[in-house]
Amino acid sequence: MQIEFSCSKVVGMPVFVRETANCLTADGGVFQLAVGENCVVQEKQYGGIFNLMALHSPHGGYSLTTEKGDNYLINVCGPLNRTCSGQEASVCLITQAGNMFAIGRVNKTVIYDSGALRFVLYGEGCKPGRNVSTVMFLLLCRHGSDVGQPEFFSKDDDCNFYFVWNTRAACPPHQFVDCTLMHNEQFYDLSQLTDLMSNHVVVKNGLMFLLNVCHSIVFGKDAFCQYSSAACLFNLSNPDPTSRFSNIGDVGNGPYFEDGRIKLRYDGGEICRDPEGPDHISTIITFECDHSTNYMPELLIGDVCVYEFMWRTQAACPVNATTEQPHEDDSCTVVVPGTDNRINLRPLRNKVRMVADLAGYNYSFVVCGNLSGSPCGNNGVGVCKFKAQDQSQFWNAGVGNSHLHNSQGAISLKYTDGAPCNDKLKRSTQIVFVCEPSGSERIVFIDKVESCTYIINWYTDLTCNGLVECSTPAWSDPEPVNLTPLIRLDHNYKVQAQNDTVFYINVCHPLLPVQGLNCPGGSSACVARLHNGNLIEEKSLGFASGPVKGDKGKVFIMYLQGENLCLGISPVTANTSSFGRQV
Repeated sequence: MQIEFSCSKVVGMPVFVRETANCLTADGGVFQLAVGENCVVQEKQYGGIFNLMALHSPHGGYSLTTEKGDNYLINVCGPLNRTCSGQEASVCLITQAGNMFAIGRVNKTVIYDSGALRFVLYGEGCKPGRNVSTVMFLLLCRHGSDVGQPEFFSKDDDCNFYFVWNTRAACPPHQFVDCTLMHNEQFYDLSQLTDLMSNHVVVKNGLMFLLNVCHSIVFGKDAFCQYSSAACLFNLSNPDPTSRFSNIGDVGNGPYFEDGRIKLRYDGGEICRDPEGPDHISTIITFECDHSTNYMPELLIGDVCVYEFMWRTQAACPVNATTEQPHEDDSCTVVVPGTDNRINLRPLRNKVRMVADLAGYNYSFVVCGNLSGSPCGNNGVGVCKFKAQDQSQFWNAGVGNSHLHNSQGAISLKYTDGAPCNDKLKRSTQIVFVCEPSGSERIVFIDKVESCTYIINWYTDLTCNGLVECSTPAWSDPEPVNLTPLIRLDHNYKVQAQNDTVFYINVCHPLLPVQGLNCPGGSSACVARLHNGNLIEEKSLGFASGPVKGDKGKVFIMYLQGENLCLGISPVTANTSSFGRQV
């Protein structure tokens, strides 16, 4: 028996490779196929474990409608919350004609193959003459705060269905670093070059270089790189899939200035085999401000075991970010007033989202831009409203832009100049981004207000500017008090007062969505008045501001930056028995 060992940053296991006429051989490489049960699988080369149970929706699953009108109900790693054609299923097809087929039965087996993950489900035939359907979900790594949702890709006449799912659940552990810097009183931000779904590619002399900026490589079938790698070399001529990819630099420190230019240095790559070189391979990217266009990185001639790239890009130009103005910023970011922090919503761009109201209308939109295709057309449509059952009825609900607003702590996008709503007004949409510290992303349609404006709340951890301390200090006398158990993640506290006044409260956390309640997104307390069963005259009572404080046996937390009102209401204080009934 022959055992070969190869140098690696991770501790591997011996893997059988082949049997020859004379002996069994094994080496330090890794067999690329792995099968896991219960929606968990481990890849063996770097040891990453992918737990896909996060894709299972406890609320019933996902609903997709194609352009042809077919509707797919999907819930992987478990069944839908309803039967399909009288059967338990994970994928249910409801055709435009109303026929129902259980095309994918529950199957928690996940397959890992050289950087790619997939589910394969089997079910009943999708039409007469076909006894079996096959449903394949290809899972692709997309870093972000949410698990994403499946997208319909194609189907064929043999009842084979294909879906693509860009999700953080398909990502192994990753590293990143702050991508901004100040130099000579100028602010620079390279984060717009950080790619959360794919990598920057440079091809030269049969070699493919994969690069990311301030973030590790996005892992995948054509990017089978070490998890810490921010620069990776793909040898296209190497037939061995276990050694095609070489780490040429890990995520390290952020950008810095040298010789009048911004640079990023990735050290700690694989061992340099040249005795004249350093111990490990490294990569240096030099950025040059160029307003004319965004070029791709260019490979330069570097030192031994040092790969050097030149990147001419607008991202290397200074940004006027020293102002504390709480409104327009053309880069899908906004300054947090009074701080050096910026809310960056660029990771949410380039992804079409959809939300529905209770009247049977869908709203398709993208963040910081316009839709490339929708029932409303392709030009100047940031939000498209259309009837779910009849897409010939549609309205442009606002032209997209990247001007983020920060008003009293609420981050929002306002898309205006949509289709006419009445003789005087045009339709518009306000997308409010609400801090969700748990990382579970949700998009909720709130209401249409009288000004022909549609309100959509998007709950994401990207807008969390530090978590609220929900307990008194550890040194508190006689003992610290922790209010974390009072945080509500599925309902708010509701207090009914006199004169039809209603208070909605959450503890150390933004309010959860309430249909028809139009308080500024991110508010932790809100007051409204009931009129004919509708909520009107909503006012924010403030945003949670920790830490919790204690005094004479009582604890309280202040909610600040509320709206101006004169209701004779004292600041919100609470103890564990005064929050009202749950809703």
